[in-house]
Amino acid sequence: MLHVGVLSITRWRVILIHPLKDYGTASLMRRYPATIWIAAIVMVAAIGAATLSACREKISTGPPGASETGANPGKQKWRFGTGGVVGSPAIGTDGTIYFGSTDNNLYAIAPDSSRKWAFTTDSAVGPPALGADRTIYVSAGENLYAVDRGGIKKWTFDVGSVARSAPALAANGMMYISAGENLYALNPNGALRWKYPIGYATRSAPAIGADGTIYVGSGDGNLYAIKPDGTRKWRFATGSFVDSTPAIGRDGTIYFGSGYPQADLYALRPDGTRKWAFTPGDSASFSTPAIGRDGTIYVGSYDGRLYALNSDGVRKWAVAVGVIGDSAPATGTDGTVYVASDDYDLYAIRPDGTKRWAFATGSDIHSTPAVAADGMVYLGSGDNNLYAIGVAPPPRATVAAFVATSPPWPMFQHDRTHTSRSESTPHAQISAF
Repeated sequence: MLHVGVLSITRWRVILIHPLKDYGTASLMRRYPATIWIAAIVMVAAIGAATLSACREKISTGPPGASETGANPGKQKWRFGTGGVVGSPAIGTDGTIYFGSTDNNLYAIAPDSSRKWAFTTDSAVGPPALGADRTIYVSAGENLYAVDRGGIKKWTFDVGSVARSAPALAANGMMYISAGENLYALNPNGALRWKYPIGYATRSAPAIGADGTIYVGSGDGNLYAIKPDGTRKWRFATGSFVDSTPAIGRDGTIYFGSGYPQADLYALRPDGTRKWAFTPGDSASFSTPAIGRDGTIYVGSYDGRLYALNSDGVRKWAVAVGVIGDSAPATGTDGTVYVASDDYDLYAIRPDGTKRWAFATGSDIHSTPAVAADGMVYLGSGDNNLYAIGVAPPPRATVAAFVATSPPWPMFQHDRTHTSRSESTPHAQISAF
């Protein structure tokens, strides 16, 4: 009998495999403590050919669809229609997909595309963020809503102006959102703790560093670093508006983009000093960046390209995918980079910059893809649909050892639940796949 032990440690993911009699996992841990190897011990086992069945579309059939550019194309599993443009989705721990629409609703959709509920507001609904207790936080018009997992309102907070960004969630339950001229800090019950003036808010959502520092961009041309007590740590002037949500590297480096006329992608140290700046050469604004497992920074631009940069700011490659404005790249567990553009397409890009496939929706895309734990990609489009795009799963006939670090900032607002929070202790698991 083949037993695979699963253990959580910081940063590393390691498979533990040992061929023993079927004593049960708990019994094995007591009986054979010496069999728990932190270094990977590989045992390749053929478990038979997997039978792949075509995914049945749940809502509608036919185009839009995928155009194959590689051996592993993306295929539409289903699409869910709403009455308005669909924004960036977040994914709960149980697989539920939450997203807002300009039809004034926050939706909760099961992985099979069935609707769990819809929460109606009086304005277009922005991207949601999911709390540890499964509370959904979302902005609509001048309000921040807290909605429970059953779709019932818990509370609202009036930010006094239209909030264009998503909230960020701290580990202690605090939440931060920018709107109007301020960054707001709210207690878990929705009460205001403090607010700090930041010029005027943009679409830049706050990002929370490992030490609790809140980083947020502003239309006044600055990136602000605010302490958890609401006092300013520093600010960095770019010379142009900052519409990009920051991404934070393992070493605390803050990456963000500025817009026209002084368009650069910046890397700042935690003390606010500049490490480097990358300029594409045509003053095109940058999207929100993502950071891959190896530290590569992926960022889209209004010049129609997706860029990959080394951690020192040197360009690795650029690939033409159409104008990338409101969307941001997201990385899969195999290193594939997913990015959507105004040409109606979602692209899957290999880590070397070559295209794997392109999936066509029915309109321009202003949302960011979310990659689920099973590899499914969820994407909202201007054609009023949420798409579930299935990608071929990793080979299942081989059990292999894998030791790797988790990506420091793999997608918009850091993770599938959109906490926008850097982990103080990098997460890792010992796991089999």
